[in-house]
Amino acid sequence: ARSFAALLAALTAAGRADAALQTWEDAGSAGWDAALAAPVAAAAMDAAGAASDARRAVEIFGLVKSSGETPSAGCYRAAIAACEAGGEWRAAVGLWEEMGRAAMSSPLVPLSSAHSAAFAVTRAAAARGEAGAEAARARIVAVAVQQGVPLLALAEAET
Repeated sequence: ARSFAALLAALTAAGRADAALQTWEDAGSAGWDAALAAPVAAAAMDAAGAASDARRAVEIFGLVKSSGETPSAGCYRAAIAACEAGGEWRAAVGLWEEMGRAAMSSPLVPLSSAHSAAFAVTRAAAARGEAGAEAARARIVAVAVQQGVPLLALAEAET
């Protein structure tokens, strides 16, 4: 599974997010159960994010959950970042809140990256004047501070 995740990541890094997503879909269609393993699914969601396709990332995330797999912190991070890239702030905040309820933590995937992505997408929505975005942004900051996320991580999301 890790080699397949690395292949998807390499395709995405090479600017071929479409090929990465198609490869992931082909593997799933062929019945390869590991397509929903956390590292592979996170790589597929990263590809969706690179394609600014938040809907697809959320769909992949849902497939992971419905398969019985427990989404990893990396899955949450990838899905939230894809929502950020696709401008879907409500979906990003929903995933961020779910991640908090699930109390996800991993030494390999700092939660500060998920906080930063959710913060950035709500900042953009608040700048557009979308209702509820500023309140969601303030909630993210409060929780991040409570969880000890460095404020620098959130400040970097401002740029």
